Amino acid sequence: MTRKIFVGCILIAILVLSTQLPAQDFCGVKLMVTTAEGRPIPVAPAELRDESGRVVARTQIKSGKAEFCDFGFGLHSILVGGGQCAAVELKNVRLRFGLLQTFQVVLNLCMDYGDQGNACFAYFRVSSESGEPLSSVNVSSQTISDYSVTDRYGRVQTAVGIGKKDVFQFTKQGYRPERFSMSCDSFKGTEEKSIILKKIK
Repeated sequence: MTRKIFVGCILIAILVLSTQLPAQDFCGVKLMVTTAEGRPIPVAPAELRDESGRVVARTQIKSGKAEFCDFGFGLHSILVGGGQCAAVELKNVRLRFGLLQTFQVVLNLCMDYGDQGNACFAYFRVSSESGEPLSSVNVSSQTISDYSVTDRYGRVQTAVGIGKKDVFQFTKQGYRPERFSMSCDSFKGTEEKSIILKKIK
């Protein structure tokens, strides 16, 4: 009888001890972010969003690594690269208890003519009043002797050197000419501008 009581006490003690042991911490999601060439991304933003699209957490990717260790129930998405060009979204991510999920992300870097840093670039889209793209529009300026011509989608790009100012003129037979002035006090990348030409009646 005494032995049974003793064994019972041991079992109760083991049960109490096991229920008091704290759960082991774990991190839910780890991101490994590289360029297309396999180099770690130095710095980039990352956002965790719930099913409604609400941002529930933000972090910074540093040296190609970032973590979202804890988030709520349900499906989530992770936006890598924020609002920048070629941002990557991971969809239908769910926290798995006790499991670290590692996602490999390739973040492509968009090229921008403004990256050269010695001028401000202007990217124009020329169209008619009805919104139709206008091809073969001559684009001349006060400082550049040669002129540019829009392609079949009405697109053309030109530049103004740092510390300079220029006026661009858009001409096409049968349309009224339009002007656009632009100054470049300091490097500011590429400016996007829509130009509308009105028909001569």
